Amino acid sequence: MKLLKILMPLIILGIISIVNGYVIVIHPNTMNITNSSGVYNTDPNIIAYNVNDTITFEALAPDSVAQDILDNGVVKWDFGDLTETDYGNYRTTTHTYTFPFPYPVAWCGYLNNTGYSKALTYNWLVVGDVANTKYVFNGSPLNSKTSWEVYYNSTNNTVIIKYYSETPVDREFNGLSVDTTSVTVNVSRDEIVEGDTVKFNFSVSRNIIFCVWSFGDGTFSFEKFPEHTYTKSGLYYPRVLVVDDSGRVMVGYLDEGIEVKRARGGYIYWVTGPSHYDGEAYTYVYNSSGDDNNNNGNAYTDPYKITYKVNDTIKFEMSGAWGEYWKWDFGDGTETPYTYKSYFTPSYHQYKFPFMWPFFWMSYGWGSWWKSDTLNFIVVDDVENTRYNFYPSSAHDKTYYDYEYNKENHTVNLYYYSDVISTPKFNVKLRDGYYIDITATADKTQVSVNENVRFDCSPYGNPIFIMWCFGDGTCSFEKSPTHRYSSSGLYYPHVFVIDDNGNIEVGIPPPIGVGGYSSYPQIYASPTIAPTYYPINITIVEPASWTWYWHHIYFGDGGSVWIKPKKSPYTFTHTYTSEGVYPIYMKVYTAENMKTVYVIDNKNPIAKLYIYPNPASYKDTISFSPINSYDPDANRMIPEYNYYGTLIGYYPISPNSPMARIYGFNLTVYDSNGNVAWNYSSNELTIISKSFPIGNYTAKLVVWDGMGGVNSTTVKFSVINRPPVAQFIYYPDKPEPNEDVEFVSQSYDPEGEIAYYIWNFGDGTVINTTDTIVHHKYERPGYYTVTLTVFDKYNASSSISKQIVVGGILANFTYEIINENTVRFEDTSVVAPGKIISWHWDFGDGSTSTEQNPIHTYSKEGAYFVTLTVKSDTNLTDSVTKIVIISPPPKYPPVADFTYKVINGTTVEFNANLSYDEDGYIKYYIWDFGDGTPANTTTNPIIIHKYKKEGVYPVTLTVIDNDNLSDSRTKLINIGESFIHSVPIPPYIEILIVISTIFCFFQIIRGLK
Repeated sequence: MKLLKILMPLIILGIISIVNGYVIVIHPNTMNITNSSGVYNTDPNIIAYNVNDTITFEALAPDSVAQDILDNGVVKWDFGDLTETDYGNYRTTTHTYTFPFPYPVAWCGYLNNTGYSKALTYNWLVVGDVANTKYVFNGSPLNSKTSWEVYYNSTNNTVIIKYYSETPVDREFNGLSVDTTSVTVNVSRDEIVEGDTVKFNFSVSRNIIFCVWSFGDGTFSFEKFPEHTYTKSGLYYPRVLVVDDSGRVMVGYLDEGIEVKRARGGYIYWVTGPSHYDGEAYTYVYNSSGDDNNNNGNAYTDPYKITYKVNDTIKFEMSGAWGEYWKWDFGDGTETPYTYKSYFTPSYHQYKFPFMWPFFWMSYGWGSWWKSDTLNFIVVDDVENTRYNFYPSSAHDKTYYDYEYNKENHTVNLYYYSDVISTPKFNVKLRDGYYIDITATADKTQVSVNENVRFDCSPYGNPIFIMWCFGDGTCSFEKSPTHRYSSSGLYYPHVFVIDDNGNIEVGIPPPIGVGGYSSYPQIYASPTIAPTYYPINITIVEPASWTWYWHHIYFGDGGSVWIKPKKSPYTFTHTYTSEGVYPIYMKVYTAENMKTVYVIDNKNPIAKLYIYPNPASYKDTISFSPINSYDPDANRMIPEYNYYGTLIGYYPISPNSPMARIYGFNLTVYDSNGNVAWNYSSNELTIISKSFPIGNYTAKLVVWDGMGGVNSTTVKFSVINRPPVAQFIYYPDKPEPNEDVEFVSQSYDPEGEIAYYIWNFGDGTVINTTDTIVHHKYERPGYYTVTLTVFDKYNASSSISKQIVVGGILANFTYEIINENTVRFEDTSVVAPGKIISWHWDFGDGSTSTEQNPIHTYSKEGAYFVTLTVKSDTNLTDSVTKIVIISPPPKYPPVADFTYKVINGTTVEFNANLSYDEDGYIKYYIWDFGDGTPANTTTNPIIIHKYKKEGVYPVTLTVIDNDNLSDSRTKLINIGESFIHSVPIPPYIEILIVISTIFCFFQIIRGLK
């Protein structure tokens, strides 16, 4: 059967390869695959990789990012069956396959925060004689969803695969083929946290009968659209392998992979507790199971434990405080009422969505505790991986907020009144574990019942959410609200702010005494985070009665000042010349208050940009990773002082602090002409991806921190077109002359499709075609080098050459007559296979020769039948006869020429020695002297003639050679001086002149008429 009949069901618009024990290279320079003998093979006609062979896989680096990962990171292999390695030092590993199949093989890896995808490294490994194996696909809904049963009979080359399928499948194929058409992989969500369930699906324009998913964590599924739960954080690169109803095997990878993040939150960020004022009072927080995540301070808190969750009943408890009446403020707009201390019991509260809320307890009567004494934060559930969408509106009620919490997608939508912004702010990530103390003021701190109090605040950043809690169970979302207290008492308000960088800011104004209750002095510093030499505004807010007391202010740097404000608020400035943590402490009569200022010599952030792959294919999605950029101030130790200015230790700068966190980045990509090809900005360091046309580019990354420090870096990258890969087979493998030979291209383009093919058959025939299969006949036996060159749509090409043997023997020769009757014969006979070992020449004149290339001389002219008979070492013979004509040599005429000289007067000597004959000699010289004398015939080339008078004479020399061939030459000669300037005109010339003159005259007369 012709190969075409076998292949026709496999010829499609995509790229098809008939497969047999070799490597199909999709991503060059990414891996080296060798069999147990150390052989690497890409020739489909050689089965180099066999079932049960120990195959060695070595990861190679196609770019600098991959090299860093291979040198310093961890690597994971996916062998394309149901086997993967873990992440580890697997730059080189081995694997054994148990049945013949085309397997997609890929490695992935990561270093720090940068991963390298399987989509950038995969190639196909064809194990065994896949083309000649019978495959039976047996799918059933009763089979396992997570594993397959494979039965391989090597005797009859049969593979039976039993697997899960929603509908029964029973299909047979004689061989499988690899189709490089890409399969698109999709996932249902972007933000994935350990414990999340992810839905997968794929798309490809084929009728799929078999699919197997690898989720990248060592688990698999044979469902078409599976759901999978990732239980462990890490970087995973899912893969789907599919087979369609024509036996074509395809693969798809999730380009960017899946980063399963570790949940972070559910802890207490202790600001003033749990122990207050060296053990004078304590704060305790427990979840519904009684777990407190170590109520011993931040040094013991585990932010990954997720102790406090959404809708959990959380118990808040305190002990040891002064005061007669106590209460809790849970920070989310909910407070308990004041309760007499004897009846004050632990309070319970449920939070409805992940957030970082401030919480406080307060007291008054016979001593008091303010919010500034007890401020701490509860980080509810997984705040780290939740994205917040803020929807401000001037139409919303000013006193409460609405929310939507989508746990599956890790999003919280907040709807509220705002008079500072009007446009939504999306995908904000809160910076948990840190807060910024801001100035919050009240225009009056002691008022009557229902008297207006106007509040205001000075946010550190650009606020997108402002919530005032007035201490009486009511709230406002105005920036500068006016509030009336409806009953007497001591109230502790606060303002809660989120800025556009996700910073949490809290401001606590002085307590508000209502209906006879007294407030107390409060001191503020703004900003609380500042560079050296930056003026710090210090503000005292207090009841009017306190303004006449002397206030002793300690700056923490050894300096202090005495102030009698005489008004409220009262503001002055102080400047710090060296970095450190400085408490600003105020002592006034029996009251005291303190704020902390962080002063830093800011170090600019370090910009780092990884671009991979580089170079990239125009089909690749290029990843730009700025996430290894960092702020060198993070965790840096700066001096910490008490309010006298004595060094008491060193403070580690929190990575979430504006002092030590990159607040955003901008990536600009320029093409080779300097034009902007892409621009992207974000306030979160994250990997971004984009595809680009073919060309050379420069990417510039700019990063900035919370203190205004900026840095940048540039990286060049290129986008290329990878050339197609040429490959072909032919049938029959040993054709005979004039037999039809079928050539089938197995070429493929790792990025698309082959545009056209150029076949050079080695016999002078070249064709250009878009057909995958072509036919050709060879007229003569012999060895022919067939070259296939393939081109893609960008005209990139590659070639492959193979030798084809056309079997048989053909006698032939050429000849050349090298003189009149001597002939050189040259044998041009061919035989395949083998070689010619004997020659017999019959020259047609009775002579013979056994030389391969003889020279023969014929004795006479004539036509001769020359026959060559050849014989090969395979006992094949053939003869050929050609006519050789021996002709007489050609005869060439002589050439006449002469010179002359006047000897005396009219006597002239003529010399014909310039005349010659190439193939003989001149016999006669015939002279016509042009004066009417008879012609003179002589054998002497020199003759003397005397003219009777002076004049001009035409002298003609005729020479005759020994073959009676002749030639003549005529020259005009001038005899005598009087004729030097006057040459006589022959009569016939004079007649022509007269006739021409008359003709011209009449033509002129006609023109005048």
